Amino acid sequence: MINVFLLSLLALGARGQVLSCDWVSNLDCTTYVSGQECGTNGITYANRCYFAKAQCKDSSLHILHDGPCLPSESSTTPRPASGVNGNQAVLDFFCTALSHQNCPTETNQVCGSDNWTYQNYCEFDKERCTHRDLQVLYFGPCKKP
Repeated sequence: MINVFLLSLLALGARGQVLSCDWVSNLDCTTYVSGQECGTNGITYANRCYFAKAQCKDSSLHILHDGPCLPSESSTTPRPASGVNGNQAVLDFFCTALSHQNCPTETNQVCGSDNWTYQNYCEFDKERCTHRDLQVLYFGPCKKP
């Protein structure tokens, strides 16, 4: 239940970057599935959790490619068009974690910019993971036109 609460807080502020970094900084990355990723700093990260922690400390960090970095890839390697934006990677990591959580059943309705009433902020966040432009209009049920 606490994990769901912490996860649902991530949507606040610039795509939740500050709060998501607070959440990420407390994670035990050893419990996440490995899947090496090469950062634009030339460091190989064991999984997306470790990358997310590093990206929270350096917002200019992005994913160069999946798999380990090659010796020739240094911190001067430019970010390629085929790489993954670091902020996007952190949000993807958050959404993957949230998709495995059950939202609480309490009702604290949220009206989304799609004019849909969500039962609570957690349910809103789950929808926002698939519709990234979704925003909160106000708290409470949406008013029908």
